[in-house]
Amino acid sequence: MLNFHDLTEEHCDNSYVSFMFCMLNFHDLTEEHCDNIYVSFMFCMLNFHDLTEEHCDNSYVSFMFCMLNFHDLTQEHYDNIYVSFMFCMLNFHDLTEEHCDNIYVSFMFCMLNFHDLTEEHCDNIYVSFMFCMLNFHDLTEEHYDNIYVSFMLCMLNFHDLTEEHCDNSYVSFMFCMLNFHDLTEEHCDNIYVSFMFCILNFHDLTEEHCDNIYVSFMFCMLNFHDLTEEHCDNINVSFMFCMLNFHNVTEEHCDNIYVLFMFCMLNFHNVTEEHCDNIYVLFMFCMLNFPNLTEEHCDNIYVSFMFCMLNFHDLTEEHCDNIYVLFMFCMLNFHDLTQEHCDNIYVSFMFCMLNFHNLTEEHCDNIYVLFMFCMLNFHDLTQEHCDNIYVSFMFCMLNFHNLTEEHCDNIYVLFMFCMLNFPNLTEEHCDNSYVSFMFCMLNFHDLTE
Repeated sequence: MLNFHDLTEEHCDNSYVSFMFCMLNFHDLTEEHCDNIYVSFMFCMLNFHDLTEEHCDNSYVSFMFCMLNFHDLTQEHYDNIYVSFMFCMLNFHDLTEEHCDNIYVSFMFCMLNFHDLTEEHCDNIYVSFMFCMLNFHDLTEEHYDNIYVSFMLCMLNFHDLTEEHCDNSYVSFMFCMLNFHDLTEEHCDNIYVSFMFCILNFHDLTEEHCDNIYVSFMFCMLNFHDLTEEHCDNINVSFMFCMLNFHNVTEEHCDNIYVLFMFCMLNFHNVTEEHCDNIYVLFMFCMLNFPNLTEEHCDNIYVSFMFCMLNFHDLTEEHCDNIYVLFMFCMLNFHDLTQEHCDNIYVSFMFCMLNFHNLTEEHCDNIYVLFMFCMLNFHDLTQEHCDNIYVSFMFCMLNFHNLTEEHCDNIYVLFMFCMLNFPNLTEEHCDNSYVSFMFCMLNFHDLTE
């Protein structure tokens, strides 16, 4: 990958090196290496103009050849199905319609908007489907008899689609999305159309349609101010009513649990603390950071959990006896959290993430903390901790220059060592397969043949 010009062809005897060699576009790599399948595959990607057509007998090479838009690829290679498929993507104008007999090619042909594709090809279902997407105005209404085409036609907003096609359920559904103002209310008898009608905010939809539950549900989303509170007797409508922040919904509606839940989200300041007896409301109350929520409510575990997230500075350390709260406490970087809390494993884990410099090395006896310690690049972490395999692994990632070559006896450390481009890594380490592989990637100029 690094274009090592000082890497000789002899190294290509190693499979992985040969594979990488192609990627590097090594012009001194002879065609003989192409006998290796992976090399041949990569050769095409590199657009090696010295690769002869004979190599195309390999399936993968042929496939890649098309991607590279090699104009010296003859039509005979098109007999390979993958090549034909790719040819369409490349928009090769020298591809004749005869190749369209292959189904995948026909499918791609539409995507490419080939205007020389005749309507006869539309007999293939996938081509017809794509034809609509391409908005081919020469597609006649007869093709609409295909259900998928009809479905797509609506999406394309073909104004020449008559209302008669709406007898198809999916087309009717799409019709609403397209906001076709010539769609009469009679179509609303179809449940899906009614559902979509609300989304489109059709002001000619009367309240009578609201008898359909889904329409009522959507009606709230649309913030139809002519929707009376009576509709709120429907549970789903009540639920949506809160989301819409309808100030004319009275606290009486709060007897419905979902409404109460949403009420908190909407930060309705007229909801009293009495409503907080409902657990979900309490949970949401914390999220909304209602300063009038007293610490007493925190006895509920979920509320305590949320309290920490909200960084309520009036939350005392006593609440931290709850494990989840402790966990969140660390995330919030509460500087009044003492090291004693760190005896809890999760807190210790988070402590490292927060880069709490007052965390002593003693906590590192916990393996997860040690792992995180490395990520944080704590320079006060001694090499002794590196005896733990995970720490050694992370140590390399952090490019700790005080990590000695002795640690390299661990294979994972060796692997990472190369990635970090440690100049003090000797060639002897290259005897390890993975290290050799990585060495090339790192462009180690001191790596001899």
